[in-house]
Amino acid sequence: MASAVEEIIEFQIQVAQEWIEEVLGLEGHPRLQFVGYFAALNALYWLWAMVDERETLSPEERDTVTTALEQITEAKLPRELRKKMYGGLRNEVVLLQALVEKLGGELAARIVSQHDEYIRFLLVERKRPIHRMDKRSRTDAVGDPNEGKKYFGWLRDSNAEKKLKALASVLYLIRSNLVHGSKVASVEDTDLVGRSVPPLRSIAEASLEYTRRCRQA
Repeated sequence: MASAVEEIIEFQIQVAQEWIEEVLGLEGHPRLQFVGYFAALNALYWLWAMVDERETLSPEERDTVTTALEQITEAKLPRELRKKMYGGLRNEVVLLQALVEKLGGELAARIVSQHDEYIRFLLVERKRPIHRMDKRSRTDAVGDPNEGKKYFGWLRDSNAEKKLKALASVLYLIRSNLVHGSKVASVEDTDLVGRSVPPLRSIAEASLEYTRRCRQA
């Protein structure tokens, strides 16, 4: 009988595979393609976060953290504060970067070389970093550019593995903007998302293949 972990691994691999297969029928719809490929990747970096026990808390651990904080503050934590605290305990872009690191230098160099034109588009043609739009507030309608600036700096690095981490992180920012509603059907946004589909597909497919090999080892 398969263990619970083995069942989860099989399930997440199946989820990723199904997303990738479904995207094949979405030619001409770049935003849907992007979301589909990222969903596949999301299934895999969530899986590896669980396997590696990275930045994940059990219900018991969450209760321990809550109790400790309440002892410090001597007051019950408001529900909204709890949600913010728990949301900050899992940094998804870090989990994505951890998965990409596993792919290794040779594969990183291949993917970066394959999508050198896209990287040039970001750094030379577009120039402006991707803002993190889920950081918008009532007084700031344009979002936070600091993460995007950092990842653009990594893209200029000569190390292929760092460049691949940067590429994956930029794609994560684009994904966040899509699901948080800041990407619209404008010419510029549609062009950016459309150009972003091929590198995202490469990373998702490479991550799926890596995960399968590890399962079989």
